[in-house]
Amino acid sequence: MELPAVSTSMALLFFYSVLLIVSFVAAQDPSFINIPASVNVTENSPIHTEVAQFGIMTADPNPKVEIVSVVPATNAFNLVYDKSLSTASITLAATLDFETQPWYTITVYVEDYNLTSVTNISANILVRVLDVNEPPQCEPQLVSPGVTVQVREDISPGTSIYVVLASDPDHNSVLQYNVSDALPSGSANRFRFLNPSPSLLNTGSFNYQKGDTKFIVSVVVEDQFGLKCTGTVHVEILPVKNTLLNFTFPVQNVTIKENIGPDIYVTKVTASSGTNLRYHLVTPSVSFWIDQGSGIIRTGMHLDVDKTPSLTYTMLLVRVYSADSSGTSGTATVNVFVLDVNDNFPVCDPPSFLVEVKETEPIGTVLTTLKCSDADITNNTLSYEIVPDGNSLDKFRLTGNNLEINDTLDYDSEEIARANFQYKASIIVTDSGVPPLSISIPIQVGVYPVNEFKPTFPGPFFFDVLENRAAHTVIGSVNGQDRDWEFNNLHYSIIGGNIPPVFYIDMKSGTIHLLGSLDFEKRISYELNIQVVDIDQDRDPDPLKQNTVNQLFTVQVQDENDNPPVCNPPFHETTIYSTLSARDPVLTVTCTDRDINSVHTFRISGGNENNRFTMNGNQLMSRNTFSYNPAGVMDPLTFDLSIQVSDGVFITSVKVIVHVVPWTTTSPTTTTPLVTRSIKTVTVLQGYWEPEPWFVAILTISVALAIGTTALLIWKILQCTSLSKASPPEMTAPLVQQGSSETTGNTGAENGGFRTNSQYFDGRAQDPVSGRTYLFNSNTGERRWV
Repeated sequence: MELPAVSTSMALLFFYSVLLIVSFVAAQDPSFINIPASVNVTENSPIHTEVAQFGIMTADPNPKVEIVSVVPATNAFNLVYDKSLSTASITLAATLDFETQPWYTITVYVEDYNLTSVTNISANILVRVLDVNEPPQCEPQLVSPGVTVQVREDISPGTSIYVVLASDPDHNSVLQYNVSDALPSGSANRFRFLNPSPSLLNTGSFNYQKGDTKFIVSVVVEDQFGLKCTGTVHVEILPVKNTLLNFTFPVQNVTIKENIGPDIYVTKVTASSGTNLRYHLVTPSVSFWIDQGSGIIRTGMHLDVDKTPSLTYTMLLVRVYSADSSGTSGTATVNVFVLDVNDNFPVCDPPSFLVEVKETEPIGTVLTTLKCSDADITNNTLSYEIVPDGNSLDKFRLTGNNLEINDTLDYDSEEIARANFQYKASIIVTDSGVPPLSISIPIQVGVYPVNEFKPTFPGPFFFDVLENRAAHTVIGSVNGQDRDWEFNNLHYSIIGGNIPPVFYIDMKSGTIHLLGSLDFEKRISYELNIQVVDIDQDRDPDPLKQNTVNQLFTVQVQDENDNPPVCNPPFHETTIYSTLSARDPVLTVTCTDRDINSVHTFRISGGNENNRFTMNGNQLMSRNTFSYNPAGVMDPLTFDLSIQVSDGVFITSVKVIVHVVPWTTTSPTTTTPLVTRSIKTVTVLQGYWEPEPWFVAILTISVALAIGTTALLIWKILQCTSLSKASPPEMTAPLVQQGSSETTGNTGAENGGFRTNSQYFDGRAQDPVSGRTYLFNSNTGERRWV
């Protein structure tokens, strides 16, 4: 039977879809699901207690899941992987002790095989062991059946008859020792403890013949939280006979160090008399024992005062007796002090510290609280010191065991950027032992950015650009600044003052360019409103925390000399007399220029025959040197002058026609107005001096001689002046024009007086410049001063 074509196609489609899904799943890398970074486990938790549970996503139906390492090394953890649920569970294989190790780091490893390769992943789980208060532990013999001590009936009150050996697994626990009861009934007050000493003391003496000779004392050892252990001390009273054996040193104080093993020599006791002597400890002790024959006291076990603080002080009561004579004995006291050795490093939780804060986190913020301890019972005072690296100098401080921010954790610097925006330091924890022991706690504080600062414009806010510059010419850069890292990561735009568009700004650099040329004569300035926005300066994505600033910039268009001078009118025509004063202008050339800063210069470029004219600025001036002598220099009566007006680049020509009228008649005498000026005399008295009489006499004679000499000189000058003013008759006669028919008897003399080189003067006039009188010849133009 054949399947329909549609059914076959659907089957193939389903097959390839399944194959595609399987291939996709097979290609996925394994991953952890909800794996914890840290967990807490109470110490003394029973075996099989679950520590952590998490899921594993993998395409391999039989992945390899295991614990590859535990730091510090231990076999206290097991990992069980349930393939059906794809979950893994870590359980306890042994109980944990906080006092032994407060934390562990477990590394979990997963490896799977897919269709193309082998992939693996790993993760770390920090296991914190939580401290639980544990009851004190009394020595087993004290608990059951109880210890027995023998005490002489003549023992002094307050003597230690037994030292209770008890310890507490918890660090820094304080133990209290008490007598809870005693037999015979009512005898409890005959024994006591002086806390925190573990020594059981008698409160009075005993009487072997008349009193009780055996006591059962119940003792209780209790910590500060109420947990306790109990034990029993059997006290036997020994009779004392009169015969005593004496010790060389009846009391000895011995000091030894902890961490010494069993059978280590402590001291030796020696009786000063007697034979066949035997020594034994009246107060039994598991920590010390005595050689019966030699009296040498040795350690009975490894002494560790950190675990058994009561070992710091032990009082041993030693009895000596003679085996030869019954009843002959003596006692000595040996006080043994065990010194704590600094053999434990401080322990801190956590062993390292990593945190991330914002750069504006306020000073004084507590980053973490250190929990450190030292197992040594003495020398366990801890000190803390921060050791910074280069970037974290003075950034952190310790207040007690709190790590706080001491200075701003700045994100905005190149140095911290090179350090991956992390401030690193170490806290050195040191105990007070000799020599001190230290540990280092790595501190790593990462900072993330906060957009703190608004962009600023340092200036300048004015730009100058010459008109007629080409398109794309750079006229300046606005140079915005932002103190947030990365520095000056800004975007620029022109939001006003650019209508019609004449400028454009580079969005990244802030450089302003021209879109086309400018014309100073149409517009001399532009006010551009430029907006700047900072980019990617905050942990929150843009534009939530962006800062925007607007600033006005003025673009001044500078004038260029691109227009020629324009003179109005471009043509001049005027008439002057040949005697026109050189101080009076012939005419003024008026020119304008669209370029406001242009400076015009004027010069005569043509038609200035015999150099009779000159320019004073824009004024045409006569040199007053015209000559119309037919026998000599004959100037033209009309000058066709060309005047060039230049602005430094362009030149404009102005045509000037000047008609000169020669002087041919007697000019009336002109007078120069007399200007009267007032004279103001100012007398300034600068000082007063009174000379000596002899000096006054000499000065008077000198002044008289000077006055006489001056008077004589003035008289001579006046005499010479009066002689020179006597004019001859011919100089005072009227001047006669050429061709005059009037004659006198002395005409020949007069003409003879005016003649020079067969010529004569036929006119008289006054010079308008100097005011002096001169004679002139109207035909030749020759002149002569009078």
